Amino acid sequence: MGNISLVDELLGLEQRAADCQGIADFAASIAASNGMLIPMELLVQARLPASADLAHAQWLQREYRHKSRLLDTDRHIVACVCDILPSRGDALPIAPRALAACVEALAPAQVPRVLAFGLDDAHHTVIALLGESDPAELVMLVELDTAPRDAVPQLRQLRLQLHGHPGTRLVAVLRDEREGIATASAATTRALLQALVDTVDLLFVLPLLTHDYPSAAPAGRARYREIANTLAELGLARLAPGLYACRRLTVPQRPLPWLNRIMTRLPQADVLGLGPAARSRFNEVRFDNHVDPTMYSRDLVRGGYGIARTYTSTPVEQFIEALVIKLASGSVVDVAALAVRCQCTSPLFLEACGRTFDVLRATGAVSGADANRVAVRAANDAWFPEVHAQLATLRDATPSVTPLARR
Repeated sequence: MGNISLVDELLGLEQRAADCQGIADFAASIAASNGMLIPMELLVQARLPASADLAHAQWLQREYRHKSRLLDTDRHIVACVCDILPSRGDALPIAPRALAACVEALAPAQVPRVLAFGLDDAHHTVIALLGESDPAELVMLVELDTAPRDAVPQLRQLRLQLHGHPGTRLVAVLRDEREGIATASAATTRALLQALVDTVDLLFVLPLLTHDYPSAAPAGRARYREIANTLAELGLARLAPGLYACRRLTVPQRPLPWLNRIMTRLPQADVLGLGPAARSRFNEVRFDNHVDPTMYSRDLVRGGYGIARTYTSTPVEQFIEALVIKLASGSVVDVAALAVRCQCTSPLFLEACGRTFDVLRATGAVSGADANRVAVRAANDAWFPEVHAQLATLRDATPSVTPLARR
C-alpha cells in the first residue's frame, strides 16, 4: 500500500523522503501551522482497502479525534479524499456498511467526500458503497487500453446506481500504465471514449502525460492531441488542463469538480492523513503513518499518532510542487507571490525562475505575457511534461529564507 496522495499520483509528483530523522513533534507542528496566516484550510486524505471492517472504522475514529483536538477551532476542512484500494484475492469479502463507516469516520458529516477507485473494482466496491453513503464525487481510474466490451457493462451498472444519488458526480480519469505504448487501435480508443462520455459527468486525461513525464515523447503528445480532438468531436468542452465536460456542465452556476477545486486550494492547505500508510503535511513537515496496520493500531493504543517517520521538504520543493498543482488546476499563477509564500525570495532564485519560464513559453508549455503571471491554456496541455522537467531544474537553486507572519 503506497502513501502517495491521489493528486500527487495523478500529476506525477515525486515523493522524496530521503532525510528521515526520527519522529518530529506532531502536536508542535500543528500548533505552528495554527499560528500561521497561511494556510487556514485543511484537506483530509486516506487510502482504504475495499475489505476494511468495522474495527478499521473504530481506529480511524480514534485517530481523527486524537489529531483533530490539536487543530484551531476555525480551521475549515475543504474536503475528504479517500482512495479505495482493491482487495487482494485472499482478503475478506467486502462489507458495504463497514466500508461506509470507515469513510464516514474520516471527517465530520458535512465535509464533502471524494472517493477514488479503479474501473475494474467499481461493481463490487463503489456500487456497494453507494448504498450506504452519498459522496460528493467519484473519481474512477480507467486504463487507456481497457476493452470497450469490458467497460460498457460496468459503466452502465454504475450509472444506474447513480440515479439515486443526483448530487454525486462521476469523474473518469484516463491513464496509461504502459508508459506511452499504444496497444489499442484508434477505433477501439474512440469506442472507449464514447462509452465514458455516455456515462460520466467529466473526463480527466492529464495523467496520460504525467505517468512518465521525463520522456515527453513527441508521439505521446500527438496521441494526447488526438484524444483531445476526439473528445471535442464527441461534444465535450475543456474546463481546465486535461479536464473535459459535457457542454451542459459548463454553465457558470455549475461549480468545477471537487478534483479541480482541491488542486486549486491544495498548495495553501495543510493535509491531515488518517489510517495506515496515510500522509500528513503541516507547513514544511511531512508525516507518514505506519504502513503495517498492526504497528499503526499499536501506536494509537499507546497514545501516539500512528506516525512512522517524518521529514522536511525544502522551500524550493514546496515551490515546485505548488506550481505544478496550481498550473494543473487551470489557475493563473502569480510566480512572485508564490515565491514569497514559499520563502524563495532571493534575487538569484527569482532570476532562475524567470529563465525557466522563458524556456517554457518558448516551448509552448505555458502561456503568459511575462514570467510573473503564467497559466496552462488549451494549446499548452500536451506540453505539460515539460513543465515538470523544467521546474525540476530549479532544485539546484538556493533561495533565501524569510519568516512567515503569525496570525
